[in-house]
Amino acid sequence: MNPIIEKFETAAKERNIVLERSEDTKMVKTYGGKEVELKQVLYRTTLQLGERGYVPASILFQDDDAKTKINYQISYSRVAQVSDRNKLSDILLALNALNASKTGYYNFIVQPDGGISLRHVGLTTIDIESMLETFVFAGKLIGILLKDLENMDGVEVLPVSIKQ
Repeated sequence: MNPIIEKFETAAKERNIVLERSEDTKMVKTYGGKEVELKQVLYRTTLQLGERGYVPASILFQDDDAKTKINYQISYSRVAQVSDRNKLSDILLALNALNASKTGYYNFIVQPDGGISLRHVGLTTIDIESMLETFVFAGKLIGILLKDLENMDGVEVLPVSIKQ
């Protein structure tokens, strides 16, 4: 396992962040058609939003022992749900406006099933502190943005997942 991922695990434990870990390895084709092995490590957790409930969160790392920088993706799933598909065009415009003005390092994404997630994609080194702060900061960010989401016609705010 890449030392960056090991350091992330240690730092998360020091901050009392409970993570469920899984790994996946598969063969993928590069743009040139060459097959390469892609190893990924996924960490899942939940974010509590006060009495509103929980939001599923995950961090996905590309695992390559030889790299000194690795890609990662932070996702907060099911922050909200499109409740009226007829208003999807207006919802996308409103989410794009939030992405341009309020979400910082994150972006709202509408999934094919209408789920609205908050996502950040980045590159980190062995100095994982800024990546970890970006992960933790999302809790405050979601709390701030919930009012904007609640005010969108055709959107239902959904931090209703039950912690497992």
